Amino acid sequence: MNNLAELVRRLPEPYEDELWYSVLSRYHRMSGNLTERETYREIMPDMIKGAESSIPILTINNYSIWLMKGDERKLRDIYFEHTLEPYWFRFSKTNSKRSAYVQSITKPQNKKADTILTTFHLDKMRYCPLCAEEEREQYGETFWHRLPQIPLLTICPKHKCRLINSNIRNTKTTRLFIPSNIENCPPVEPIYLHTKLDERMANSVYIALNAPHSLETDISTQWLRNEILSYENSTTKYLWRIRVKKICREMEVRYGNMCDAFEFANAIYSIMNGKKYNVPTETYILLADFFGKDINEIM
Repeated sequence: MNNLAELVRRLPEPYEDELWYSVLSRYHRMSGNLTERETYREIMPDMIKGAESSIPILTINNYSIWLMKGDERKLRDIYFEHTLEPYWFRFSKTNSKRSAYVQSITKPQNKKADTILTTFHLDKMRYCPLCAEEEREQYGETFWHRLPQIPLLTICPKHKCRLINSNIRNTKTTRLFIPSNIENCPPVEPIYLHTKLDERMANSVYIALNAPHSLETDISTQWLRNEILSYENSTTKYLWRIRVKKICREMEVRYGNMCDAFEFANAIYSIMNGKKYNVPTETYILLADFFGKDINEIM
């Protein structure tokens, strides 16, 4: 198929919270194309030949939104409702947020696989068994959701059961378009074992992904400066530097492998010294939780 408008017309309508990659995978299944590379060439015609064999499968999610060029509203809807970029760049500076948006909606030109930004950090795609069960009953098919692909999330915000690893790896693969189905997301008995921390993280992650998002405004970090300065009365410059180390140690104990002490220290030092710093979303969420802040308060 050479007609881009015809390709766009044939794309299935996205479900709520569905990854754009999942939409493309469902399109491939319905397209009649004999090979996945045929579909890949339709969607990303200017990529270097052979690059598809070394691209993590979900990188395609961010670099095919340009298909909707000419429809600014559709572009924005896909970017904010069907990718994870709004989550990863939630607390970034405006220039970084704008750059990520422009990069995603621009047609890729001869991009090598190793230069493509991927914002998916999990080894395997995940799913909620109860969401999948409901989708089979309601739609006759399942799809890949955005939320389960966020590492900080351990339970489904809707059903409060633990997320399950599928058998699909988000690594370099010979498969390009792999739709969610009963083979790779099989029915399993839901597990409801979780902690209050799991619930708080589920709530914060959901809000960070889905709250209204602006490319034009920075989120203030003044609340964090205030918390650091008032932490155990560490009001002098000397004392707050000592307290940062203590805070990071306490966070490591409280959050375990969720916490990267170096990243937290780097974020806090940069903010306290007034430097422009793109605070990673998961760092921000954990800092807010540590100081007992509701995520809505600081957004």
